[in-house]
Amino acid sequence: MGSDPHYIQVKLSSAQEKVMFYMSRRNANNRPKNISVYVSNDGETFSDSPVAEIPNLEGRSSVQDCFSPEINLGGSYQYLRFVVTATNTGTQFFTASEFYVLPINEETSKLTKMAGATPSTLRAICTEIIGAQPITDLSQLDLSKVYTIKPQEYASRGVLYAPAGAEQLPACGGSAGNAANTGVAIDETSPAQQFAFVKAKEKYYVYSVSEKKFMTNASSKAKINYRPADYVTIDPASLEEYFIIKFNGSNFLNVSTGYGDNGCAVTGWNNEDGGNRMLIAPVSDLASASLPTAEELTAFAEACIDLNTSMAELRDPQYIGTGVCKYTASQSGYKETTEELFSFYNNLTNETALTDITTRTATAASLAGVTFTLNQPEAGKFYRFKGATHNRRLYSSSVTVGSNQILEMGDDTGTNTSTSVFYYDGTHLISYKTGRAIGAFTTDKSTWNLVEAGATGATYTFGEGSIIGTYTLTANGSRNLYNGVSNRVDAAGSDNTAEPYCWTIQDVTYLPVNVNYGSAKYSTLISPVDLNLRDNIFAYTAEIAGEGDNRYLHLNPVTGVIPHGTPVVLKVNDEVVRGADDHVYLEVTSRAETLAGTALTGGYETILASSVSGTIYTLQNPAAGIGFYPFNGATLAGFKAYMPNGSGVRGFLFNEDGTETAIDGIESLTATPEQPIYDLSGRRVQKAGKGLYIVGGKKVFFK
Repeated sequence: MGSDPHYIQVKLSSAQEKVMFYMSRRNANNRPKNISVYVSNDGETFSDSPVAEIPNLEGRSSVQDCFSPEINLGGSYQYLRFVVTATNTGTQFFTASEFYVLPINEETSKLTKMAGATPSTLRAICTEIIGAQPITDLSQLDLSKVYTIKPQEYASRGVLYAPAGAEQLPACGGSAGNAANTGVAIDETSPAQQFAFVKAKEKYYVYSVSEKKFMTNASSKAKINYRPADYVTIDPASLEEYFIIKFNGSNFLNVSTGYGDNGCAVTGWNNEDGGNRMLIAPVSDLASASLPTAEELTAFAEACIDLNTSMAELRDPQYIGTGVCKYTASQSGYKETTEELFSFYNNLTNETALTDITTRTATAASLAGVTFTLNQPEAGKFYRFKGATHNRRLYSSSVTVGSNQILEMGDDTGTNTSTSVFYYDGTHLISYKTGRAIGAFTTDKSTWNLVEAGATGATYTFGEGSIIGTYTLTANGSRNLYNGVSNRVDAAGSDNTAEPYCWTIQDVTYLPVNVNYGSAKYSTLISPVDLNLRDNIFAYTAEIAGEGDNRYLHLNPVTGVIPHGTPVVLKVNDEVVRGADDHVYLEVTSRAETLAGTALTGGYETILASSVSGTIYTLQNPAAGIGFYPFNGATLAGFKAYMPNGSGVRGFLFNEDGTETAIDGIESLTATPEQPIYDLSGRRVQKAGKGLYIVGGKKVFFK
């Protein structure tokens, strides 16, 4: 206000023509000497000149208290402004602790006759005249009354406020923050700024008058709900007449500044200050606020508390069902019954009949003995594994430590890559990317990560984690895998079920299939699950046909579904968009019968090539063209198909003449005059050099 005089503005409960005031102070500094009184009926526009001047207040009072003479307002007014025009120290600001504006009646005359009385006696007389004041002791709390709850620093912070439709309580009337609600004036007559106290089960609950809901503490925010979830304790603050209201005996109810666009939010805060020292002042009673009686509110609250207690023993129906991360209940119909109970519970209002609440409470109590079994992952399926408390998946890496490939934890970016897919065969967990099983994670670090090709992985079982719907991953019955925030996967004893040892398991619904032979877009696959084919993605089984030098690899098209356990050749047309690492995605579907009579084979684990007898042919793309050629590597990859026992031919080449179902054997032949020779463009040549030519309608390799 700069050099302008300071003032106190008052809204009376009803318009008055004559008033007086009583002011109490707690020290002698900056005492008001002269006061001018201005009047208004809208709280905005006040009289241009004062309707009364009250000089020489010091001569009318003691250091601790002063009271005015009768003030004639010159009309009937509801808003008064008391402007201090002079103080005993010459300052613009003044001090006061209590300020009472009183109507003129027979009781008021008592004040003018009691100069020298103690402030407490004078305050008691004022209370008799103007009605109830903030409670000073918990014993004064009247459950039939409606109260305002006002922090000590309400002028800057605002007061508790429950606007229509609110879930989280803001504050109103404060000056701090850029809040939408700071434009709402403090008004003790507004139901949105009024609260009742309900006592149920020997504990207190705060009840919003306007919303007819109970105040709760949700994530350190004061919210409201039809069900009484959080009780409050009401303890004396360090300053007289103020109280600390605590949620569940711990978190302070606090009107706090600094919440930006949300204005003064009501939060939990555990240091006593001007935002949580509360004045609790009665303003009306339950009946005048159109609320049920205190007894009816207590009965409703206690019924809800009993329901809360019974519901707390129930398993959330979202966790009941089939599949991983779900439970099977020992009582049939449990899911349906609890779904109805939770629907009732979540939609309960202040108008819900007590009989309906008690009926549901009895139903919930009858389910207390139901037991639950965490569903186990199924053998023969693909899964992903994710830490239960962070957004990080288990990944298999191509990086090796010695001969072992590394397991890592990585952020779940939503990319559906093969590195995060693992196959469970009923005993082992096998990396889909590498075909290697997860090791035992014993103190010998060579068993950490993925075992080397041809080695046997650990036996994995799935226990129940400490978080609902989660698993522990136990190797050989003794070591639980740890999924901390670092990249390295660790393990500890099998008794560890705390959060870092809890895993969620996800079904793989679309399998990423790699097609990585450049423009040829071919690959092989043997999958333990059935896969739906898509447009422009083709699958073939293969058989060797013909005799002698006329042998060839015949491809038989697979229609609709690639059956589990069936080794196939895949071809992907240019129209198909490939994802990361040249992946296409095939939907996992229900099981079909494995197709027999194929020349290809394969398995779900990477093995040593030396364990397969005879010549092994794998899909390759040398200069001669894509086809099956003798394999000279050390290991055969899991989830890939190969051809054993090829009887010594140089290879089986794919036919690119558009039939897409015939692959000719490649033989080293000598040209004869009886058979003309053509190059791959169809032009006749007189003499064939080294390479591929067409002879007698078949592709032939000349040495």
